[in-house]
Amino acid sequence: MGRGSLKINRARIRTILLFEALVIYAFYFQVYPNLPRGQLLALGTFLASGRAIDMGLPPYGSHREIYDAIGSNDYSPNLNPPVTLLLFQRIAWIDPQVAFRSWYAITILLFLLALAMVYRAYPEHVTLLRVTWALSSVGLWATLREGQLYMPLALATIGAWLLLRRDHPVPAGILIGILVAIKPNYAVWPVLLLLVGIWPATLAAGCVVSLLSLAPLYVYGTSVYTGWLNILPSGESLASPVNASLTGFATRFGMAPIGEIASAALLLTLAWWTWRRRPDVLQVSSIALVASMLASPLSWLHYSVILLPVFFSRSWTPAWWACALLLLVPDYLLWYIQFHVPQWTWEAGIVSTGTLTLLLILLVRPVLLDRVHRPGVDAVLVEHPHGDVPLPGTAD
Repeated sequence: MGRGSLKINRARIRTILLFEALVIYAFYFQVYPNLPRGQLLALGTFLASGRAIDMGLPPYGSHREIYDAIGSNDYSPNLNPPVTLLLFQRIAWIDPQVAFRSWYAITILLFLLALAMVYRAYPEHVTLLRVTWALSSVGLWATLREGQLYMPLALATIGAWLLLRRDHPVPAGILIGILVAIKPNYAVWPVLLLLVGIWPATLAAGCVVSLLSLAPLYVYGTSVYTGWLNILPSGESLASPVNASLTGFATRFGMAPIGEIASAALLLTLAWWTWRRRPDVLQVSSIALVASMLASPLSWLHYSVILLPVFFSRSWTPAWWACALLLLVPDYLLWYIQFHVPQWTWEAGIVSTGTLTLLLILLVRPVLLDRVHRPGVDAVLVEHPHGDVPLPGTAD
């Protein structure tokens, strides 16, 4: 047996062992703890907001009597922008347990659809091992447990990404506008697209955001925005261990202003750098999605499901694998560390903020060095007649 065969066999054995380890890990640390058990967390706050409107109460507030009637396990206020109230009011009186279990199942189906979309675009990168990683990630299981809205946003992101890849900026901008209207921190994306000359996408996104943001003004009046602005994240929510932003990381150490300054500096630097370097549309999209999470005051680690196209559109080097594996750490472990092992707060920050920082470095560095590829450091995409393919030598 030649050396080549031995290397292939060893690589297969490593892949099989890693696959088995991921399956075991996923079951014990992600799937089993996050099975639907009747708890109402984020979804409970959404239903409470909708019921508050129908009862003539401010939708942005913790109305304990409504939460108790729903059976919610979380008394936190709804932080989503007013446009989401149009949906929450429509579903407010559905039986909470039926709503939770239905949305749980729908979220799983949407996640599988997201994987199918990236597979169609990048079949060479959607391996069994990577799919297992995605199905084991904290973003998916935290989204399921909380009953969050992130999977439709992930689908909008993937759709916009694929449309930009095919040079369809206007429909891509429409999907980006939906994303930004519901999660305004992703406004970094259309701004950076404008700076590289993709202005039709930015214009379309701006129009969609404006229309969606004006709708609740017409339906509910200006007070709805006043209420929303008044409950935007404070120190307590910013210090959450699953807040992956720079401001969140700094707040956990009592240095919130430093985090805010760092976030502003990051955005200004990226804007200048994007305008000067003009990276390609998918490079700037990758950078924008990661920078949006880092620079936003509040950016839950669960938003990582929105990064699916960033991970599946390229080959993974050891540094990319490190980022991927860090996104497997359960969020409940980070909560445990903050409350029971506070001396590990710095290490816990590596899982959230540190992962995003490393991702941003991996995405920006090739362009800073004026090179498309540096062996062993990162893999980026180049134009190809049949789409975006990795450069030679960048296999997983």
